[in-house]
Amino acid sequence: MVDPERPRTWQEARERTLETWGELRGSIVDPDEVELLIGIHAACGLCQLSSDEKAAAIAEGRAAEGAIKCDFCPFYDQFGGCRTLNREMTDCVLEKDWRQLERLVDRFMDQTRRLEMPASWTNRGAPPLGGRSG
Repeated sequence: MVDPERPRTWQEARERTLETWGELRGSIVDPDEVELLIGIHAACGLCQLSSDEKAAAIAEGRAAEGAIKCDFCPFYDQFGGCRTLNREMTDCVLEKDWRQLERLVDRFMDQTRRLEMPASWTNRGAPPLGGRSG
């Protein structure tokens, strides 16, 4: 059974990601630091669909068992991923640097809006076995 909460297209994944990060951006005004940290590191729509694409690619023999979900994420493919940015955001929360956190969230959201969205990795060709496309 398909989980109705999971995005099924990259466009839908982008929209959900922007919704999630928009809410997080709004919470910086009166921050609950623990909730901010949870939000920064929570899986977004792009992560969810990347996981689904990875599972399908492995099942179809288009990717090795060791592949990671990031290998299938257009943000990773186009901008090198989100882990460094998430680490910078975490530092901002720990330092209570709300202005810089706002800038970083804005940058992430701007990059997400500019993503070239594949119909699916299946239509585009899967990334190399166990590696990033590119």
